[in-house]
Amino acid sequence: IIPEERIIKDPTLNILAASTPDWLQLKEADVLGGFLGRFLPICSSNTTKRLAIRPELDEAVLDTLVERLRVIQHLTGKYVWQDEAQEIFKGLYDELCDEFQKEPNKALIQPYWARIDTHIRKLAIIFDACSPQPTLTITKDNLMRAWGIMELITGYYKEMLGSITYSFMGKKEKQLLDMIEEAGLEGLEHSVALQHLHVTAKQMRELVATLKEKELIIEKEVKNGRKTSRVYCAKRVEGYIDDGSE
Repeated sequence: IIPEERIIKDPTLNILAASTPDWLQLKEADVLGGFLGRFLPICSSNTTKRLAIRPELDEAVLDTLVERLRVIQHLTGKYVWQDEAQEIFKGLYDELCDEFQKEPNKALIQPYWARIDTHIRKLAIIFDACSPQPTLTITKDNLMRAWGIMELITGYYKEMLGSITYSFMGKKEKQLLDMIEEAGLEGLEHSVALQHLHVTAKQMRELVATLKEKELIIEKEVKNGRKTSRVYCAKRVEGYIDDGSE
């Protein structure tokens, strides 16, 4: 491409790609920062096909795709709601809000969940745009089709999040242990740990329980004037031996 100044009005970036979760090497920031939440994962449960000879490209399918994209390219105007579809969407939105409250890892899934309603509207628009005669309307049928697909995609996302969560909690566990060891004899206050780890109260309890089960830390109450603080200390630090230690 020859370097030149270009003006792009209303740019829209769309990425269609195939990969594996391991190859992506997703990090905590990719989840909490919303990077992963902008993608709609479609996971394959089938094993990789072994093809000694690659089949010929179906030219008819390719021609149909090109023609549909050409039609979409020339669409102009604003998409509007069908009255019935809009009322249904309001109910679906309330359902999304209620379902989010049931999620065990709200901090991790929130960046994705906050975009579900937008994804549903976009999918409904895409379905209309790909139809033989686009109407520039979000219809009930396309809305419910989009809702069904997003339920499937959300299941895929949670599967990916499950593997990421394991890695996420593992990193947080090491980070907490390092902080406790650095605190030395004085120990690490619960409120300080919670603030620096950027985890939920539930995740914090899980981290503490795991380290206590591994007999790496102890938990104690420390009075500072009228205030009582929860403090974590390493099981063995220089100058301190837990009463339960050998």
